[in-house]
Amino acid sequence: MKLQQLNAQDVGFIYQESIKTPMHISSLGIFDQSTANTQRTSKKQIIEYLSQRVHKAPILRQKLLHTPLEWERPYWLNDAEFDMDYHVRRIQLQAPGNKDQLNALVSTLMQTPLDMDKPLWEIYFIEGLNDFPDIGQNSFAMLTKIHHSCVDGGSGNNLYAALVDVEQQPENMVMAGAVDEASVPGRYEMLANAYGRNTVSAIEQTIALSKRLPSLAKVANQLYRGEKQAGASLSVPLTRFNRTPDAERSLASTAFDLAAIKAIRRSIPGITMNDVVVCIIAGGLRAFLQAKGELPETSLGAMMPKNLRKGVEHKASSGNKVGGLFACIHTNIEDPKQRLQAINQSTKAAKAFADEMDTAAFFPNMMGGFLYPKAGKALMKLMQKHRLMERVGPVMLNTVITNVIGPPVDLFHAGAIQHSFVGMPPLIDGVALCHAVFTHKKQVTLAVVSCPAMIDDGQFYIQCMEQSFLQLQAAVQK
Repeated sequence: MKLQQLNAQDVGFIYQESIKTPMHISSLGIFDQSTANTQRTSKKQIIEYLSQRVHKAPILRQKLLHTPLEWERPYWLNDAEFDMDYHVRRIQLQAPGNKDQLNALVSTLMQTPLDMDKPLWEIYFIEGLNDFPDIGQNSFAMLTKIHHSCVDGGSGNNLYAALVDVEQQPENMVMAGAVDEASVPGRYEMLANAYGRNTVSAIEQTIALSKRLPSLAKVANQLYRGEKQAGASLSVPLTRFNRTPDAERSLASTAFDLAAIKAIRRSIPGITMNDVVVCIIAGGLRAFLQAKGELPETSLGAMMPKNLRKGVEHKASSGNKVGGLFACIHTNIEDPKQRLQAINQSTKAAKAFADEMDTAAFFPNMMGGFLYPKAGKALMKLMQKHRLMERVGPVMLNTVITNVIGPPVDLFHAGAIQHSFVGMPPLIDGVALCHAVFTHKKQVTLAVVSCPAMIDDGQFYIQCMEQSFLQLQAAVQK
């Protein structure tokens, strides 16, 4: 059995790790205890429950193995000292146990980096949710933190499914057997392998780039002359969100009825579900910045992750294979219906441009260093030290908008049904605002991650989003 090596995109998230930009993806599931046949279990029983499932996602038992001198990308190595008790935490909310308390606690937990010398995940069971609408007393939340080097939105969805059940009372599960250990090469063997692989990789990437340079130069000239549309602007306005994040995090969330979102989509031919949620977000952003007296005259831009997996790759429970689409979100258009139509045109142009130039696949390969992995790390640390992303200003994006579709079935933990779920992406230098959209059954949730210095009133920001939804709904019904 061979060691699994991180790909260029995986290791790019390792290089971005810092105190102010911890690169873990968080998710928060709210579970309704009223459907469970038994009271909340002890931590020992929770660990036993998870131990029966952890083998479904091998990445949960693995830690980083760095190569000597970091000459090439690290590997995943089974942790011989793996201790489930370390990774599972239990916290009790004080009375009354409401959403504001939960958001404040989760915001604090999100800002704490993971221990990079251990398997890169933690789970917090937050109990005492007694003041939540539509769920039973003493319900609980499950906060997961897992490093972006381990998963992206697609594989993270599969990993989460390995930690819960699709049946309220599943049959007794059997503990996994011993884990097959991979052989670990020696120091000099790793150095020799790294030299050979880096040489081959440098040659291959240089040849591939040289073949693309003429077409890239041609397209750049067409974009400059306005002869081609890419759906995005190369330069977007500077906002309060486009600077280095603070160490603190702020979280706010809301939910929309899936049927209502679908009704908006059907109102205009060619509109997609993603266009609708992007339009809602753009309207909310517009209202928030307008209230602050900071609304730019030109449109903001967004990066929207795109799953690049094909076929059986969609079943992966670890690793990154995601590209990015860049599009204008037309915050400069006041009329919601006109904004929706403009967003549809921008996203279609962005998809066509990405397919033509293969930008979605090209972008991830740059994250871990083009020719030499350690060069990627050195460049990233240099940019962070001198706050270059903040000094240069935003290029193509002001915010990130993720959109993940969850499983079309109920999920349970120890018999408690999942009532709602939100994802929470990490922040990066120069882009301290993320919107995470998640669809599960009849609900579309929207989580907003930023910093208190940038969104000082999360409830007001959410009200802007909810008002934007109502305005769009009314506009398309006229």
